Amino acid sequence: MKGFYAKNGEQSVNKLSVRYSEQELIKEAFSFYEKGNYGKAKEILSSAINADKNNSFAIGFLAIVEKASGNLSNASRLFLKSLSIDPDQPDLLHNFSSILFTTDPEEAIRLSSKAVELSPDNSSYLARNGYFRLMIG
Repeated sequence: MKGFYAKNGEQSVNKLSVRYSEQELIKEAFSFYEKGNYGKAKEILSSAINADKNNSFAIGFLAIVEKASGNLSNASRLFLKSLSIDPDQPDLLHNFSSILFTTDPEEAIRLSSKAVELSPDNSSYLARNGYFRLMIG
């Protein structure tokens, strides 16, 4: 994890153990993601996850990056892991539903409906949920 450790006298201190530093890393990952540098975003998020294996936000964000990279199998695995830690993440439910729709439309609608239930004013969630329902009749 080159770059994420600092020398403190003779002891190496993991900066990710401090919540603020972890948040800064996630902001940095988001910056790379926005620029389309998915590889660097994945590297940073993986470091955050290594520091906290139950960091649902970082795992979910990594799932979104994997989806954007076209790695749908890995994205699905990460979505499931993140949602198993915290099932009430509307953005992840929304994103995961789009992957599932081709293979399991009923589960996709269930996840999409839950996203709408959690964030009823989000027009993207509402539109996707309506589209899914329209497509299956």
